[in-house]
Parts: sequence; structure tokens; C-alpha cells
Amino acid sequence: MREPRPKRAGEQIFLPKGSMHRLSNVSGTPVTVIEIQFGNILSEEDIERFNDDYGRDS
Repeated sequence: MREPRPKRAGEQIFLPKGSMHRLSNVSGTPVTVIEIQFGNILSEEDIERFNDDYGRDS
């Protein structure tokens, strides 16, 4: 996995289909994440969890 890439308020990221990614907030400031899906099928059925700190099913 790549090194962390800090972001500032208002910045965006694009995650290509099939990319492994992880999001964390190391600041003391709350973060709002807006996720936008696009394509013919808008579903979470294709999510594959590799490491989940919250105990959700993989």
C-alpha cells in the first residue's frame, strides 16, 4: 500500500475501481466524507474488506 497522502479541506480524491484504500482522520477536527458512485450498478455488494477495525463482515 502507498504512503499516506494528507489532504486539506476541500480537496478530493479519486479511487479507481478495484483499488485498495483506507481512510483515517489523524486530526482532532471532524471530517465529512462525501462518497459518489457512478456507473450502471450502484451497490456496495462488491466491497471486499481486507482489514476492518470495526468488525464489519467481509
